Amino acid sequence: MKTLLRIGLAAVALLTSVTAFAVRAGGNTQTLYAVTNLGSGSAVKASNPDADGKFLVVGSTPDPDGNPLATVWTVSTDGTVVGVFTYDTLGPAHAFDVNDDGMVVGNSGNGPWVDVPGVGVKFLSEAVTIGGVNNQGVVVGSAGGHGAVWYVAATGEITGPVFTDINSGTTFQPADINDDGTICGFFLDSAAGVEPAAIAEFDRQGQFDVQDLGVLHRGDFEAFATAINGNGVAVGDSLGKTTSAFLWTPAQPNKLRALGDLGGGQSSTSDVNDSGQVVGSSSTRAQTQSAFIWQNGKITDLNSVLAAALNDHIAYASGINNTGHIVGNLSSGDACLLTPQ
Repeated sequence: MKTLLRIGLAAVALLTSVTAFAVRAGGNTQTLYAVTNLGSGSAVKASNPDADGKFLVVGSTPDPDGNPLATVWTVSTDGTVVGVFTYDTLGPAHAFDVNDDGMVVGNSGNGPWVDVPGVGVKFLSEAVTIGGVNNQGVVVGSAGGHGAVWYVAATGEITGPVFTDINSGTTFQPADINDDGTICGFFLDSAAGVEPAAIAEFDRQGQFDVQDLGVLHRGDFEAFATAINGNGVAVGDSLGKTTSAFLWTPAQPNKLRALGDLGGGQSSTSDVNDSGQVVGSSSTRAQTQSAFIWQNGKITDLNSVLAAALNDHIAYASGINNTGHIVGNLSSGDACLLTPQ
């Protein structure tokens, strides 16, 4: 990862440090997490650590008038924030994703943008929304109601959009892309009764191949894959009488696996790392919203596995990197980082 030189150390947030330890739960070692409060705003994705043990967290923080400013935190693997940078010149804006080279993508009032390390911010032509970016600089999103892909070179040159229409009435809407170029998302077809989750990729001849993943439950009217990891494992949500989180693997291509919930009957996913750890949020028996981690077939409320008491509540988990660092939001409206101990 390339360090963002513009990040100022004066904006460092001092965090609580805790002793690393774990507890036994059902015969398995349960990881505990230390919580870093990143301040007012939102945190949505995190890159993987570089050789120096630093990684980037992206999201937004409010300006004095309450407008969102796209924000990047530089963090060490022990959970210490070592720098904060805000994109003041973009006006109201959000950062949505970041790759391991420090390429950041987001939306603003002037349209979606990409910050290319060593080059600066460039706007994506014809774009409306941005989904994600992989380590090859391939950006997915939508433009004019059509799914689209852009190719961003390290020099800042942008190729695209390349549209992901399937036919004249149907488009594939991308949400995320892995380093192999496999894209996850959903079909958008106004004439169909069901809009299923899907994965897709361009083959060697440039043809766009789409695989229909279906929906989780009979009677669900829509499903969408929200994230895909480096092994081609996708997670997403299926909508019917309620919203249910699911997982799909290439090993079982004809099956969506329900991830369950925290007792309230509703759950949704946000991200999955290469170890197959899934994060998202779920309603609880008390009908509150709690962040969860799903791993090894078990869903766990992240509020139940904290290394120290927290005078707040982790409501949403939005991203997880390959070292298990989780970013999300507290009920108070602050962004947060969870560091495995």
